[in-house]
Amino acid sequence: MPCDLIRGSDVGMRLEWEAPFTAQSLQYRVVATALGITAPYELPPDRAAACNWLSGSACPISQGEDIVSTLSMPVLPIYPLVTLVVEVSVLDEQARTHTCFAVDARVVVA
Repeated sequence: MPCDLIRGSDVGMRLEWEAPFTAQSLQYRVVATALGITAPYELPPDRAAACNWLSGSACPISQGEDIVSTLSMPVLPIYPLVTLVVEVSVLDEQARTHTCFAVDARVVVA
């Protein structure tokens, strides 16, 4: 069942993982695939900086540390009503993946 992304709203996610590496900084990377086309989903810079959204910890992080973060993504009113796959990754300053997931979604009107 796809997750509904309501146009004109923000969609929020909570991520929990154990840090596989020590890292100085973390960034969210989001990629969307719709209608056979895969493209980066550009987050506003303040939202892309995952260190800003950690709960109970802060950057730098240590290998083995339990990390909790939130991600809020705007669903702009101009987005077409399509089904898509959203891939979210958390990368460090060396472009190493700390965690990732993919979710089936669809853009809908309220």
